[in-house]
Amino acid sequence: MKHFSSTSIIGGKGEKILIVLLAAALHALAIYLLISAPLSTPAIPQATPTVTLELALTAAAEPTPAAAAKTAPPAVEEPPREDASQPAADSLATAPPEPVAPPKPLEKRPEPKRTAKARPKPAPQRTPSPPADAPSAGASAAQTSSNPATAAAPTGVLTPASASAAHLNNPAPRYPALALKRKWQGTVTLRVRVLANGKPGEIQIVNSSRYDMLDQAAIAAVRQWTFVPAQRDGAPQDSWASFPLSFKLQ
Repeated sequence: MKHFSSTSIIGGKGEKILIVLLAAALHALAIYLLISAPLSTPAIPQATPTVTLELALTAAAEPTPAAAAKTAPPAVEEPPREDASQPAADSLATAPPEPVAPPKPLEKRPEPKRTAKARPKPAPQRTPSPPADAPSAGASAAQTSSNPATAAAPTGVLTPASASAAHLNNPAPRYPALALKRKWQGTVTLRVRVLANGKPGEIQIVNSSRYDMLDQAAIAAVRQWTFVPAQRDGAPQDSWASFPLSFKLQ
């Protein structure tokens, strides 16, 4: 039993040593390959030209300090700049004020003289001379005296107009239905202008029946009437005549 355990221990150590040696050999081989292989520069991919790349390519290289010292021109000292506003202010302060010209007096324009216009003299009025062919007052008096029949006013009696003749057949006023229902009664007196042709003209209410419905019914009836006109010397004439119309319930 002791011999088996020592042999197994020796065998385990040998395997570990072999693994270490194998790993060292692999590392040495890798180092050798790296050293012996030619150095190859990796290919740089060509970048697409852009605005930023062009500016970097065309920019001038910075000069070295020695070249800058040789090419740099001698520094010129600039005189100190004076403040431009100060002389202007001084000149404004020292400049005498410009004299102000006095205002020119306004020229007085001569007023135009008003000349009185001569008014035209009124023409003398001429008295109209009597026409030669005009008859004198004595002649006219003689003429009127020679024709007394034509100069005198008509002396015939005026016969008044009438509406009650039998041949006229003038209808009585129509009794309104509402007036019958309410038992309205009354008498209307109308003043009618009877024309020479026997027709009614203007109609006026002289006395009312106190009911407008009865008054209007009377006027409507008279407008349909025919009259005997007034006459003077046998000639019909326009005249005024009054006619009473009664509304009574029997």
